[in-house]
Amino acid sequence: MEDVLAVYTRPRDPDCPLVCLDETSKQLIAETRVPIAMKPGRPARFDFEYKRNGTANLFMMFAPLEGWRHVKVTDRHTAVDYAHVLKDLADVHFADARTIVLVQDNLNIHCKASLYEAFPAAEARRLVERFEWHYTPKHGSWLDLAESELGVLSSQCLARRIPDKQMLSEEIAAWEHDRNATHAKARRAGAEAAEGEAGVEREPRPSRGPRLVAATEMRQGRRPGGMYHGKVARVPFDHSMPMRSLIGQRPRRHSPAQRHPLSSVSQSEAAIGPQKEDAVSQGVAD
Repeated sequence: MEDVLAVYTRPRDPDCPLVCLDETSKQLIAETRVPIAMKPGRPARFDFEYKRNGTANLFMMFAPLEGWRHVKVTDRHTAVDYAHVLKDLADVHFADARTIVLVQDNLNIHCKASLYEAFPAAEARRLVERFEWHYTPKHGSWLDLAESELGVLSSQCLARRIPDKQMLSEEIAAWEHDRNATHAKARRAGAEAAEGEAGVEREPRPSRGPRLVAATEMRQGRRPGGMYHGKVARVPFDHSMPMRSLIGQRPRRHSPAQRHPLSSVSQSEAAIGPQKEDAVSQGVAD
């Protein structure tokens, strides 16, 4: 862990760029029926049935100090595919760099032997010397910043049904172009506090989403959608909030009088009952 953290603390060096590498898979899913487009006041609707079209593999190459990333879509995830990704890094994306500082996890194909499996010995040796190899510890792959960038890709681009590899490549290329155009970089922990002390203005944080608002209402004893003690508040109900967030909420406790409105009458009758019994017993005695 100390080795990876020490690499992340190095200053930016154009001759030795830092590149993080990781991979994931995406299931290709096609629609069986044409979705209904959204209209004012009604969200888009999709049928629950779908068709599976296999999976695709995504190699994420992320240079956090450069604000650059590239995703390569492949059919498989093998040592040969991994070797060609390293060749693209060395000969295409960072051809002018003296040495590429490579950070990756401990997957079995993330090794120098993969280069010798894909290329002749001389070419493999040339590529091995182009990289400075660093590995995250076991059960510590979260230290790989490419994994965090894959999370951004999944939430901003891949959280939907994509039918085939061609559309997947086009959508990822559009997302990649937008991210690289703004030079989005990884922010280390404590960076916001340091900027605040230095007087640097920070971008305003986005407002809380409707799901977070509904969760806050439930913690305050309110029902999601603005119901508060039988009165409707101004917060509209978010129909996209999953029902699992509503399951397990304890019902409001009521007093016995609220649960049984006639309980007050029964109590009064219970108080009069002994008096009637005394009157009956006196009449019998007379």
